Amino acid sequence: MITGKDPPRSQTMATPTPPTQDATPTEVRSWFTTLLCDLHGVPETEATEIASKWRFGRGSELTYYDVDTFRNILGGEAGTILFGHARTELRTDKRGPTGGVNPPRKKKDIFGLTPGCELSMP
Repeated sequence: MITGKDPPRSQTMATPTPPTQDATPTEVRSWFTTLLCDLHGVPETEATEIASKWRFGRGSELTYYDVDTFRNILGGEAGTILFGHARTELRTDKRGPTGGVNPPRKKKDIFGLTPGCELSMP
């Protein structure tokens, strides 16, 4: 039976619009809550509690933080899920939160040396 009312949140499966780069932490938390409720069936009180752990990060940090940072902030399972949404919905290049390109990290071997360097023995 059609009643003319909007379907409940759990029945709307469209991905919510992601926050902009300059979105406030409150806007990011709102996006997280909506994703968890609408796409993952998390009760709103639980989704709000999870999202509340994101305290200071703006929209730009969504594309800058790695999966471990998301997990540390939001918890293992929720952090992984929300990281995946951020990567899918937002750009995935290696720009920092201010838009600058981060320098590549130097790789070290198990001895703390740059791979390919030679040791000289006296």
